[in-house]
Amino acid sequence: MTISPQSPRKETGARQWTLILAVLTFLAGAGLLGIIVLVSRPPQPAPAPLAATDEPAVTLESAHGDQVGAGPAIERIALEAAKTHYDDQTAIFVDVRSGQEFEELHIAGAASITSEDLETRLRRLPPGAIIITYAGRANEETSVRGAQIFMEFGYSDVRALAGGLESWHEQGYPTASGR
Repeated sequence: MTISPQSPRKETGARQWTLILAVLTFLAGAGLLGIIVLVSRPPQPAPAPLAATDEPAVTLESAHGDQVGAGPAIERIALEAAKTHYDDQTAIFVDVRSGQEFEELHIAGAASITSEDLETRLRRLPPGAIIITYAGRANEETSVRGAQIFMEFGYSDVRALAGGLESWHEQGYPTASGR
């Protein structure tokens, strides 16, 4: 009695056609679902074209406020209290000045508002950590506005450094230059 092996080609061919048929059925179903969703949506009115004299609905000032009073109230943190947080590593210091100013001098370990890794560093903050923003002494309101923006993004414990970077540096607290 001779037993002939089954042809592997027939079995493989059947699997390929089954797979192709399954993929085509899925794509047809997805396309049909897309059409149903589009058809069931009520038509949206076309936006009115902007006239040459129309101003944009949102300006930088209306989005972020051009005055400190435009955002939430911000606590200013004294140098000594900020230094305690620095030493205990319970805060992240964020320099809200330009990238060039940051490279010239900044609080050691601080992130620049222009840093690519700022978001990553914020996610790594331990529970209870605070964000301390700072700018220069002459631009102390800039650090307050930076803190307000962090609060608007949902960070609850944000403070602005009183006296700015110059006061920190004058106290001999740790600073660095470069990136």
